[in-house]
Amino acid sequence: MPDMQGRWIGKRFTGRHFAKAVAAHGTHACAYLLTVDMEMDPVPGFALTSWDKGYQDFALVPDFSAWWAPAWLPGTALVVADVLDAAHEKTISVAPRQVLKDQVARAAAKGWSLKMASELEFYLLRETYESAQKKNWTGLEHYGTYIEDYHILQGTREEPVVGAIRDLMEDTGVPVENSKGEWGPGQHEINLEYSDPVRMADLHTVYKHGAKEIAMQKGASLTFMAKYSDKLAGSSCHIHASLWDKAGRKSVFAPGASPRRSSAGSSAG
Repeated sequence: MPDMQGRWIGKRFTGRHFAKAVAAHGTHACAYLLTVDMEMDPVPGFALTSWDKGYQDFALVPDFSAWWAPAWLPGTALVVADVLDAAHEKTISVAPRQVLKDQVARAAAKGWSLKMASELEFYLLRETYESAQKKNWTGLEHYGTYIEDYHILQGTREEPVVGAIRDLMEDTGVPVENSKGEWGPGQHEINLEYSDPVRMADLHTVYKHGAKEIAMQKGASLTFMAKYSDKLAGSSCHIHASLWDKAGRKSVFAPGASPRRSSAGSSAG
């Protein structure tokens, strides 16, 4: 499942045990996973669970419409799970994937569908994650040495890693449109084809996780941090969204019209 930071959280099962038990009944994990910060320390103030309430388990139930065989991890399946209470009676409404599914359901109730795509940028580093940590995350060596926005030559220098990410994502079933150099040294973006919101969020997370694992296998590392250095251009996460009729064939945005505003002044267009 994705946690509050968008990281995959879960277990690694043998194929035998997954087929015997988990495929039909799911597994369990501790509810504290939806209350932790980046360092995995539990943070107080959550209604779901706490030290006072006791950190109960919840259930991870496989969603077999969302699974992949990662091409960079032979013999492995990555299966996304929905998060339910331990009795499998109700969904955990604050789980990030469930929040999105509920939003999509509210749109569908109004006769709308959505199409979405995420556009992610990252810095590729000639560092392992361990060497970067030993440097206290400063003075890191980039794969590129100059501004490389759209540069094909610089892109070729980084192709051993970036090309592997593109190809292995395609082989995994994560549809890639293209990659290109970005403004910073060693900065790249890889764009995925659009999909419905939940599918796109799953693909987004598979891609981010897989890109890091592929870089690790190449003796490199990468970061999607928005601003890992105040001396360099930031890395964006553009979320492209469009609103359509229920069949997904006709846009329901009014062409040429100014966005309507609510009484609070927020854009409704």
